[in-house]
Amino acid sequence: NTNTLIKILKYGDEDIEQLVQSALKEERAMHEAERAELALHASDKAKLKEELDKWRMQVDKYAESESRIIDCYEKLKEDAKRVEEQRKQAITDFESLEKSFADLH
Repeated sequence: NTNTLIKILKYGDEDIEQLVQSALKEERAMHEAERAELALHASDKAKLKEELDKWRMQVDKYAESESRIIDCYEKLKEDAKRVEEQRKQAITDFESLEKSFADLH
């Protein structure tokens, strides 16, 4: 016990203040390193979000293009169907006219 008491008493107020200041300095350095790391992660997160937003825009543009292509295809199918109906009607009209001319002769 006497040895412990002597060890404690051999440190003065200045020594204890230096130890406290040193511990505080180390603690601040650790917190600064953690803040820097968090800032780096925040920056990476922002970059990833920006990249994700760009990809989302590309996907949206693709979906719009795909929709326009499908709409155009459907319109072309309708037009082709209408043209086929007109062709069949023209053939029917022509055959009817041909029969009428044949009946005249």
